[in-house]
Amino acid sequence: MKPYYTLADLLDEEHPFDAGESVPARLAVIGFPIAHSKSPAMQQAALDAAGIRARYIRIQASPEEFADVVRLLREKGFLGANVTVPHKQAACSLCHDTDALSRATGSVNTLVFQKDGSVSGFNTDGPGFGRAIRTETDTCVVAILDERCSARGRYRQDVLNALPEMPILTEVSDIRQFLCAVKPQSYFEAAA
Repeated sequence: MKPYYTLADLLDEEHPFDAGESVPARLAVIGFPIAHSKSPAMQQAALDAAGIRARYIRIQASPEEFADVVRLLREKGFLGANVTVPHKQAACSLCHDTDALSRATGSVNTLVFQKDGSVSGFNTDGPGFGRAIRTETDTCVVAILDERCSARGRYRQDVLNALPEMPILTEVSDIRQFLCAVKPQSYFEAAA
């Protein structure tokens, strides 16, 4: 299996991209660039654990190629695709229907190819980010350095809804004071 596929691979009828593979590719992540994506390893493990006979692949597509790649994936029987930069807004415009967060943000990171040929779009970025913070942190301090989570950011409310109840501080001195109040002195010695 190649590290990633391209529009040329999808168009090559003489050497089909799935030739020689015992399990067909039916899901993908599309981005530009895409070689760095960890999605295939995580998604493939989930597919295998669930006993789903499908491969999850990377597809590198320039912005000019994106719509053609999505069309070809639908034609080749893919079930859907995840979308990453820089294609999230373009993905939204290709959808026949979208969820509320996609409509609010104008971006989609998950495409589902329906049997009737339509494309449904979903945005799981905000809720997924918030869930990760809620379940993966062991302290009450979380730094969010993404402007999309700022006071007027498009994901702010999703992140706040996903977090446990806690004070929200924006000044470094307030954060320092808060940490000193909730952490033992040994916490600061170990970090030094």
